[in-house]
Amino acid sequence: PSPVSGLPEEHVDKGTYRARVLVGFAVVGMLIIIVLVCVLGIFVLRAVLVEMEEQDQIPVAWAGYITGAVNALQISFFNAVYKKIALVLNDWENHPTRALYQKNLVMKVFLFQFINSYFSLFYIAFVKRAFGGIGIVEECQAVPRGGDPDCIGELRMQLSSIFVSRLVMGNIVEVLVPVGQGIANTYILGKSAVVTADTSPAEVEADMMAYDTQVELEDFIEVCVQFGYVSMFVVAYPLTPLLALVSNVVEQRVDSFKMLHQVQRPDPVAAAGIGTWLDVLSILSRVAVISNIGVVIFTTEARHRTSLDDPLTFVRGEADRVWIF
Repeated sequence: PSPVSGLPEEHVDKGTYRARVLVGFAVVGMLIIIVLVCVLGIFVLRAVLVEMEEQDQIPVAWAGYITGAVNALQISFFNAVYKKIALVLNDWENHPTRALYQKNLVMKVFLFQFINSYFSLFYIAFVKRAFGGIGIVEECQAVPRGGDPDCIGELRMQLSSIFVSRLVMGNIVEVLVPVGQGIANTYILGKSAVVTADTSPAEVEADMMAYDTQVELEDFIEVCVQFGYVSMFVVAYPLTPLLALVSNVVEQRVDSFKMLHQVQRPDPVAAAGIGTWLDVLSILSRVAVISNIGVVIFTTEARHRTSLDDPLTFVRGEADRVWIF
């Protein structure tokens, strides 16, 4: 029996518990591999669209915007599917405390979301310049003065497309999902949605979608992923913080409407802070420092300047770039 409630509860020995946790992360690894394959497929699609641009079959710059939108759809789809899988895995692992449950859930979701959300951007920024043109993946655009291909324009286009697409789709889904839940309760489950003078607030809320762990997880991860887009690639697209400001203003109003009119009142739970999410933001901040320095040194065309007036721009070869980094 539980030492807290006295009710029977499932007991799992430490060996079985560790084995379940390992299986859970193995499933996460397999899903990450699937995501990587899909992202590489998107770059193949971009190569095909670029070829169509060169043949004047589609307008110029459409290849970047189309692949950016497809990448945003792929990110949203896998995120939605994975959140449900992560919750099932976490429940199956049967963590002994709520703190361990939340920590393992956040770790699973963050690991997957990091790869799913940022892999295409890291690929463009740091991998494609070195390996572009191999097979069916096109090279980055060459700089005007010659030298290595420059991927900063493609990185900017990909980041802006993903950011704007996620902003629009995320807020639309956030409003429509509770509406769909209410329609399902009324017409499919047969619950009454008619509000009369005798209907209590509790009865009205009973027909609404519960603000459970999954909804809370979605709200937290949305903010963290946006913080990653803003901080890790801001040198490639300086307009990102302004887009984030607009996004957060819209998000604030959407969340307020959702909390007041579309979901049940959340259960009050004592908390000293945001828990493991603070560690996630700290990790993203540290990665952002390295990422932005790497973009400036390895991805932008500054490395092709040969003026000695600014030593940081006097970069001639790969060894110089690595030394400055």
